[in-house]
Amino acid sequence: MDGVFDGFGEVFVIHGPTPDELVEDGQLVSAQGAQAHFDAVPGKFPLGKVYFTPGITDPESGVSPWDIAAALVAHKNGDWGDVCDEDKQANERDLRHGGRLLSVYYSRAGTKFWVLTESDRSATTVMLPSEY
Repeated sequence: MDGVFDGFGEVFVIHGPTPDELVEDGQLVSAQGAQAHFDAVPGKFPLGKVYFTPGITDPESGVSPWDIAAALVAHKNGDWGDVCDEDKQANERDLRHGGRLLSVYYSRAGTKFWVLTESDRSATTVMLPSEY
């Protein structure tokens, strides 16, 4: 479904599932369902298989399923979040020439978290910085 949503200070128009469609009853849709939804989100690069670390999925982390879904959509569309200018430039270079892509976001509760896509685009991991 096409949608418009405000993600991390920017408004995105996307064709495919919105973050609200990736969350069911306060949880990310099933692993297989979520993967299919993330694959359907258009963007600048494929996310590959999406992984979530134990800390990021802990209800006490302050990161909601909606925060994760919104971050994945933003990341896939080249919104690198709260990275420094040097890291933004590195991401843009690595997007064109291959290399790991790192985005930094804050949940609506204020928790900092990372989204990291491997250089071969085979996998993306959502994690807390302390889990790196």
